[in-house]
Amino acid sequence: MVICNAMGWIIIDYSKPHARFTFVIFTALIAIGYVVLWFYWNGRNWARVLVLLNSVVTIFNLRYWNSRLPAFSRPQTDS
Repeated sequence: MVICNAMGWIIIDYSKPHARFTFVIFTALIAIGYVVLWFYWNGRNWARVLVLLNSVVTIFNLRYWNSRLPAFSRPQTDS
Protein backbone atom coordinates (compact mmCIF):
# COMPACT_ATOMS: atom_id res chain seq x y z
CA MET A 1 0.00 0.00 0.00
CA VAL A 2 2.88 2.35 0.74
CA ILE A 3 4.43 1.81 -2.67
CA CYS A 4 1.10 2.20 -4.44
CA ASN A 5 0.43 5.48 -2.62
CA ALA A 6 3.71 6.92 -3.89
CA MET A 7 2.85 5.83 -7.42
CA GLY A 8 0.24 8.60 -7.43
CA TRP A 9 2.98 10.98 -8.57
CA ILE A 10 3.27 9.05 -11.85
CA ILE A 11 -0.18 10.06 -13.10
CA ILE A 12 0.48 13.81 -12.78
CA ASP A 13 0.80 15.50 -16.16
CA TYR A 14 3.75 17.76 -15.46
CA SER A 15 3.28 19.67 -18.72
CA LYS A 16 0.03 21.22 -17.49
CA PRO A 17 0.05 24.71 -15.95
CA HIS A 18 -1.28 23.55 -12.55
CA ALA A 19 1.04 20.57 -12.16
CA ARG A 20 2.69 22.02 -9.05
CA PHE A 21 -0.69 22.43 -7.33
CA THR A 22 -1.64 18.86 -8.27
CA PHE A 23 1.71 17.63 -6.94
CA VAL A 24 1.13 19.39 -3.61
CA ILE A 25 -2.39 17.96 -3.28
CA PHE A 26 -1.18 14.43 -4.12
CA THR A 27 1.68 14.79 -1.64
CA ALA A 28 -0.73 15.87 1.12
CA LEU A 29 -3.05 12.94 0.38
CA ILE A 30 -0.13 10.51 0.37
CA ALA A 31 1.08 11.90 3.72
CA ILE A 32 -2.42 11.45 5.17
CA GLY A 33 -2.34 7.88 3.88
CA TYR A 34 0.92 7.22 5.70
CA VAL A 35 -0.55 8.60 8.94
CA VAL A 36 -3.55 6.31 8.56
CA LEU A 37 -1.23 3.36 7.94
CA TRP A 38 0.70 4.21 11.11
CA PHE A 39 -2.49 4.13 13.18
CA TYR A 40 -3.58 0.94 11.39
CA TRP A 41 -0.31 -0.67 12.42
CA ASN A 42 -0.92 0.51 15.99
CA GLY A 43 -4.33 -1.20 16.01
CA ARG A 44 -6.78 1.70 15.77
CA ASN A 45 -10.20 0.56 14.54
CA TRP A 46 -11.00 3.75 12.63
CA ALA A 47 -7.78 3.29 10.65
CA ARG A 48 -8.74 -0.29 9.89
CA VAL A 49 -12.05 0.91 8.48
CA LEU A 50 -10.30 3.51 6.32
CA VAL A 51 -7.82 0.94 4.99
CA LEU A 52 -10.71 -1.41 4.18
CA LEU A 53 -12.59 1.37 2.36
CA ASN A 54 -9.44 2.31 0.47
CA SER A 55 -8.99 -1.30 -0.60
CA VAL A 56 -12.57 -1.52 -1.87
CA VAL A 57 -12.23 1.73 -3.83
CA THR A 58 -8.91 0.58 -5.28
CA ILE A 59 -10.40 -2.70 -6.47
CA PHE A 60 -13.32 -0.76 -7.97
CA ASN A 61 -10.90 1.58 -9.77
CA LEU A 62 -9.21 -1.33 -11.54
CA ARG A 63 -11.93 -0.90 -14.17
CA TYR A 64 -9.94 2.08 -15.46
CA TRP A 65 -6.61 0.23 -15.67
CA ASN A 66 -6.28 0.40 -19.48
CA SER A 67 -8.34 3.52 -20.15
CA ARG A 68 -5.73 6.04 -18.95
CA LEU A 69 -2.08 6.42 -19.76
CA PRO A 70 0.49 7.70 -17.29
CA ALA A 71 1.77 11.20 -17.98
CA PHE A 72 5.21 10.01 -19.10
CA SER A 73 3.79 7.73 -21.83
CA ARG A 74 1.47 10.21 -23.52
CA PRO A 75 2.40 11.10 -27.08
CA GLN A 76 3.96 14.53 -27.44
CA THR A 77 2.08 17.04 -29.60
CA ASP A 78 3.50 20.24 -31.02
CA SER A 79 0.95 22.91 -30.23
